[in-house]
Amino acid sequence: MIPPRPSGPPPTGKDGYPILTRTGWVSTSSPDGLVKLTASRQSVADLIRMLTFQVDRDIVDQTGLTGKYDYRLEFGGSGRMMAGMLPMPSPRVPSTEPSDPSGPTIFRALQDQLGLKLEAGKAPRDLIVVDKAVKMPIEN
Repeated sequence: MIPPRPSGPPPTGKDGYPILTRTGWVSTSSPDGLVKLTASRQSVADLIRMLTFQVDRDIVDQTGLTGKYDYRLEFGGSGRMMAGMLPMPSPRVPSTEPSDPSGPTIFRALQDQLGLKLEAGKAPRDLIVVDKAVKMPIEN
């Protein structure tokens, strides 16, 4: 039997990031457009699926990484809502450094926070072409 999903937003730590108790990811968005993504035991393929929606482009994994990772990513929202995003205030931790309330771009955040880089380029892509469809009668 699958345990019921808790309702409402997940609890957050002092840093404002959601606390995950199971495999998956959760993303929160603050009113000023800051997106905080917390992931637990996720593959690079899982990250790419989320990023593909955010940047509205196909992404090809060339990292060679095959493990499962826990990570946090914070960036300025692009106005696109991610599937599973929970709108909730993002508590701020007092800091001595001035910060940009909208946060870094997703590209800068990936490089600075996770050490990954998105580069524009061309790559082969699988494509299925249907050149003809015929309606066949189905017997009862």
